Amino acid sequence: MSTTAMNFALSSTYQNNLTSSGAGNNGVYVNATAFDGNGNFVGTINLISNGVMSGTSSLQLTNGTTLTGGNVVITVQQTGGTIAPLTLNSSTTIGSLLNTGNATASNYRYDAIEVTLLGEGSDVADLTNIVQFGAPMSLSVSYSGASGLPTDTRGYAISGQTLINDLIALSPSGSQNYSFAPGSPLNQQRETLSLANNVNPNPLNVASDWNSYVTGFQSVTGDVYLAAYFNGVSGGPGPSLSYYNVAYDSSAGVFWLNPVALNGISTTNYSLRIPATQTSGSQVNALTQNIYTQGGTLDVYTAQNGTLVQTYNTFTPNNAYGNIAKYLVAGFDAGFWGGSANSANPLSTGKIDLNQTWNWGANYAYAAINAPAGSGSFGYTNSIGTGTGTVGDPARKMYYDPFAAEFFKSSNAYGYSYSDLISNGGGVNPGISVYDPGTKTNVTAIDVKLFDLSETPTGYKPPTFNYVAPTGSTYSPAATATSDQFLFDFSLAGKYAPVSGTPMAFRFYAPGQAQAGSDGFVTFNLPVNYNQIYSLTNSGGQWTLTANASSGAIGYFNITGAPMTSDGSTSWYQIVLGTGSSAKTYNIYAHGTASTVTSAVIDGGAEAQLIPGQANQVKFSFNPGGSITFDPAYFASSNPTPPTPPPQNLAAPLVGTLNSGGSFNQFASLLDLKQSDVAFSWSSTGDGNKIEAGNIAEIRLADKDNADWIMTPIITQSTLNGDWVTKLSSQFGNGDYSAFMQQYRPTDYDLNNPVDSATVAVDFSVNLDTLGLVSADGGTALGLTAGGSTTAGNWIQLNATSSTLPNGTLIAYATDASGNMIARDGSITTSLDAAALGRIGSVASDSGATFFSGEQSIYLPVGQELHFAIVAGNGVVDTTPTVSVTGSGPTLGISVSDSFGRINLTAQVDNTLSESATLAASQRLTDHGWIYLTQNAQVGVNLAWSGDYVNTLHFVRIDVNPADATQWQVGGVAYGDTDAFRNAVQSNWEFMSTQGHSTGTANAVWSVQGDSGYYAPVLVTPDGMWMLNNSATSTANSDGRQHVRTFGENVFGFEDTIASKGADFDYNDMIVKLTML
Repeated sequence: MSTTAMNFALSSTYQNNLTSSGAGNNGVYVNATAFDGNGNFVGTINLISNGVMSGTSSLQLTNGTTLTGGNVVITVQQTGGTIAPLTLNSSTTIGSLLNTGNATASNYRYDAIEVTLLGEGSDVADLTNIVQFGAPMSLSVSYSGASGLPTDTRGYAISGQTLINDLIALSPSGSQNYSFAPGSPLNQQRETLSLANNVNPNPLNVASDWNSYVTGFQSVTGDVYLAAYFNGVSGGPGPSLSYYNVAYDSSAGVFWLNPVALNGISTTNYSLRIPATQTSGSQVNALTQNIYTQGGTLDVYTAQNGTLVQTYNTFTPNNAYGNIAKYLVAGFDAGFWGGSANSANPLSTGKIDLNQTWNWGANYAYAAINAPAGSGSFGYTNSIGTGTGTVGDPARKMYYDPFAAEFFKSSNAYGYSYSDLISNGGGVNPGISVYDPGTKTNVTAIDVKLFDLSETPTGYKPPTFNYVAPTGSTYSPAATATSDQFLFDFSLAGKYAPVSGTPMAFRFYAPGQAQAGSDGFVTFNLPVNYNQIYSLTNSGGQWTLTANASSGAIGYFNITGAPMTSDGSTSWYQIVLGTGSSAKTYNIYAHGTASTVTSAVIDGGAEAQLIPGQANQVKFSFNPGGSITFDPAYFASSNPTPPTPPPQNLAAPLVGTLNSGGSFNQFASLLDLKQSDVAFSWSSTGDGNKIEAGNIAEIRLADKDNADWIMTPIITQSTLNGDWVTKLSSQFGNGDYSAFMQQYRPTDYDLNNPVDSATVAVDFSVNLDTLGLVSADGGTALGLTAGGSTTAGNWIQLNATSSTLPNGTLIAYATDASGNMIARDGSITTSLDAAALGRIGSVASDSGATFFSGEQSIYLPVGQELHFAIVAGNGVVDTTPTVSVTGSGPTLGISVSDSFGRINLTAQVDNTLSESATLAASQRLTDHGWIYLTQNAQVGVNLAWSGDYVNTLHFVRIDVNPADATQWQVGGVAYGDTDAFRNAVQSNWEFMSTQGHSTGTANAVWSVQGDSGYYAPVLVTPDGMWMLNNSATSTANSDGRQHVRTFGENVFGFEDTIASKGADFDYNDMIVKLTML
């Protein structure tokens, strides 16, 4: 074993203050005292005695021995009067020294450094402020030349006094009055309490602060999964892989953490029972009581509602069960539960679900408190709640721990029990290694420097975010062949790894290469047996990945020949593990040459390490230090089953219509319905299907004859009684359909965390008779003649055949026989926007060549008339154009014209909707230029353009408030003309196609990566970012104008120029037509 000492130094300012500028004789004493893991005395040294430097600065921690879980406590004491210098000897225990009452009585400040010295690679030292903060320090450790490691440090980013001021502001008034007793020179704050301080009661540690968050957590438990690996304890519990989900028992008010079985793999196999909140004065095991600190008990059961196996006298015992429990409480402290976010790289799209521990990262902790300006907080949002409430409010609503957040933001010290866990993936772990891999022993010295409160200490390491931004708007192509080697290790503890057959892909960003996709990446899917030694070569512009031999190691492969950029700028790569909802993408950023790798970082919680002595090698570890960064279900299956949705055990929805007063009338029969506009309602049949008051009811629809078609769900909110009724929804052509209701909490904008129970499905069929299509209102509108049929309406298919409008469009709307406009909800309206049933037009290039001629299907009830308004390219609306309906029989001709030009259409009844018409329901039902898509949908993107600018097309999911459809968000940021919203759009968009400075067409394929929802096209141009308007008076476009126009089913055109530069609003600068593949 090695000999390790802790060496102390004082800054000149602090030394002058403590020694009265060298005069001494001022009653100040400074000591450093070491204790072992049991709190027993190891040794002490005196640094200052009565204001005089002692000349001793080194405290021996080990001398051929070990130290497990040790602490070194630095005390700064002002004596005088009845206060005598501390007596520190073998009878001193750490508990007596780290005691607020004793510290007050003896007028001393204390700070602690934790250290373990076992001669093992996991040995660390750290600064800790979990109990209190005294004064700032820095840690520094140097390693041997053979290690290849630079000196490592830890410290604070701000002065001690600034930190104290911040902590006082977070504390109840008057609770931090802990100054030194009057007397020079120590007239500062003596100590500032933290959450684990033993003062009783601790005014900071109020369990009820967490009531609101814990209550809201009940709504997301179906999406919550925890995965951890316990390394075992010598002479105690052995190693164990743990994989758990969470269930809430509302009748008992308890959470159950239940093990998830992994086929063929032994895992931790008992359940944990944890009451949600405190219900009795003697209770100590409630979740709310154990988030700030973990002083309660933990109950282990054979299974949910099974037999009690054991009650541990600490909430996080040092075993596999305690290991899982600490993840549970850390998720609350850091604000992970209910959270979602984006990659730090705005070019890497897709939402990160923080309800799974393998997606956690320091970038998102404490509401992304460390995110840099302009990042939009990495798109962090939380469906349960946000903020930390009001200090001292007995009904405080806390959605993360503000005290721990302050240390996380401003220091490298522990501010919470599990700051190390929370710091993974972009943060700085408080622990600094005291093991030297070059000598394979502990380091010989740990250097500590003490600072005055007025000083900002040295040693602070800022977070890295595990992201390297491009030098320009995007990265240069990594298209230069090299001999560099990338080593990939997906193993955990040398025992677990993704099974053979798990989909994996290696990707490098190289736009312009022949094999690059529309997103600019060249992609190589690894073979079924991915554990190979690969070479990546380029011949004649063609890249080839060759598997040469087995790697011979579990979960390991390497690639020789990873390409780099030619200009030395950042190269961007991705590793994709798995498919579907359980897939994970890791972004890698590297610098190097044809034969060297000079730097590398990787996100997603993985770790990058340059290999000492191997200039061309870098290793990427995907479960570093035993952490798990991907779904451990891949240890057992190459295609793991996604989380089970809530059970469908409520009564089926009722299907019917709404009368003129808005009341629901159930259909007598669900066979061969004679209308397309349908509503759904709660039912009292059997056990009924009322839901929790205020919950969102989503009606999920399916075309039984075309199961892969996407239908737009119908949303409504339940009343205080828990009953619910939807509006009429016109999206059913002739065919067979199925519907069921799934419920969500009203705060779940994404509607991706279903809760409680869903209904069973109800089947119904629509069989509309073909009615007569006729001209109406003197030949200026369309109408239907029912004859003797009971069919209540028909679908009218409109096709644009020619147009002289400069890329103008028509709005189709309905009126009653008296000419009153009918809103989409069936009421009378004077708003054309509210009445719009569909938009159609024809869009051409600048030379006049037609790009797309629109199609549109409109449902028209019998007794109503279909009219048309013109919207010119400049946005002027003509509600009284000249309309002429001609012809007879199944197809009619329609001519609509005014001073702007003419557009000609054909119209016919077609009650069998196409896939395109079905998909376009999201546009017809809302009159918005977006499309409802499901995750992993494959979409054909047909592009056309005619303009001078070079523009880039993306798509972004817009989250619509289910309780108020006028309120939109992207990545948790409210829709609007703000930089914050534009940053959120950039952080969340997906798909990319850059075209322009010409007239042309192209085709691409878009695989939807995000959750199901409404996706809107976004165009990035030299003048700005353009997207759809929320309403006529609400836009995110910086010039306040409409820059997106709908030309028919799933066809959208853009104007790329800002109005102030003379935009022509021809909407042909980028046109996109979407089709399902």
